[in-house]
Amino acid sequence: MIKIYSVYIKLGKMYIEYKNIYFNTFYKLFKRVL
Repeated sequence: MIKIYSVYIKLGKMYIEYKNIYFNTFYKLFKRVL
């Protein structure tokens, strides 16, 4: 049970990091267009 929980935490951290990178790149492109 603890192993599964740690895996979910790792996936959550990876998801947040990728989401931040995607948002930053999208925001830069959006500012460039405006």
